[in-house]
Amino acid sequence: MRVFAIVIKQATALFRFGVGFFVVLLMLGASSVSVRGQENIASEIMKYTPGRSELISRGRSMLLDAFMDDNSAKVEDVFLYLVNDVEDTEYIAFYYAEKVTLACWLGMYDMAVREIACFYNDSTTYPTAIKPPADQLWPKLYEKAQLYREALFQRIESASLSAEDKAVLTLTMESILTSRESVFSQEQEDINKKCNEFLTSYPQSVYGRYVREKLRFQVKPADWGFGMGINAGYSGHTGALADMVSGYATIGFEMEVTYKRFMFGFTGNYGMGADLRGSVQGSNTNEVWSGSASTFNGGLYLGFKSVDARKWALTPFVGVGGCLVEPLEPFQKQHPEFENFDLCGDVSCMFGFNLEGKLSMSKRLPHLLYSYYPVRLRAAYLLNCDSKAFMPGDLFTITLGIGMYIRNSKREM
Repeated sequence: MRVFAIVIKQATALFRFGVGFFVVLLMLGASSVSVRGQENIASEIMKYTPGRSELISRGRSMLLDAFMDDNSAKVEDVFLYLVNDVEDTEYIAFYYAEKVTLACWLGMYDMAVREIACFYNDSTTYPTAIKPPADQLWPKLYEKAQLYREALFQRIESASLSAEDKAVLTLTMESILTSRESVFSQEQEDINKKCNEFLTSYPQSVYGRYVREKLRFQVKPADWGFGMGINAGYSGHTGALADMVSGYATIGFEMEVTYKRFMFGFTGNYGMGADLRGSVQGSNTNEVWSGSASTFNGGLYLGFKSVDARKWALTPFVGVGGCLVEPLEPFQKQHPEFENFDLCGDVSCMFGFNLEGKLSMSKRLPHLLYSYYPVRLRAAYLLNCDSKAFMPGDLFTITLGIGMYIRNSKREM
């Protein structure tokens, strides 16, 4: 048995040695393969011939050097080679502004106009195409074009192009060379005016979409808007109601929803300081009584902005409304006969107007361009407050208030 145990022990040790030796050989083999793989990749990199990306990068560098040296012939050779022989739907050698500006600089106006005409067809490749590397070509091209700006436009004007082609090329170069802080700057407004003149002169132009969507940035108010505000003012009655109910100060609120130039709104006003007065004719006496009352008037209305200028607006409206005059509790206790006494509680016709000044929220944020703080003068007239003719008369209200009106903007195409 002892001999058998010794044999088992020696066999186990031999097995462990064999497994360890196999693992070492495997690691040495893997390391050798890895080293050979790295050597192959390094060799492949060293033998790699640069493709179109490197060709475009070096070509742009060569063109920039020639441009700075005023070597127009070399600029033209490199430009045409990159555009005609290297650039395709997968690789872009020049951005849109670079290509149009270089073409105008070199007097290749047909190419510049063709680039404009095909803008929307070619630009569909931009999201997936490999773009040029970041370099100093455009900053230097822009700087020099600005320096010779007048001469550049004079050469376009004297080019052998149609009047329409000259106009769109001039517009394009003005847009490219105009520095502006935002699309709502005065510089962009000037370009917008020239774009509108072009669209008016050439309503069927093939460049119409390009001018509207690429060069012009003009916004208009969205269809829907919402506003609310608070106000204070004065209300008074006419006819027999004026003899019984004095005028009174009011405070209130307004809410409105607008669609284009139509306005649908609600207004409500609570009256303070209204006095009731009257008399009761007896057999031998004429008893005069007086007291205080709470009042409320309001209504729903539909208006139309007949004037909607940049700084002010005028909105006539018509609607339905009502007025309620109720004696206060102390007066009712003194005169129990007035406990259930209410004046005016009927719904009737209402009309009036809103005249408002506009305090701008922001001139830089597109979504707030047509939003503002309205300072509003409101005049309303409610007909025949009491249809029972117990105290016939009308109600007029004049208020001054301030609020907030929110209306998004959208780009006009």
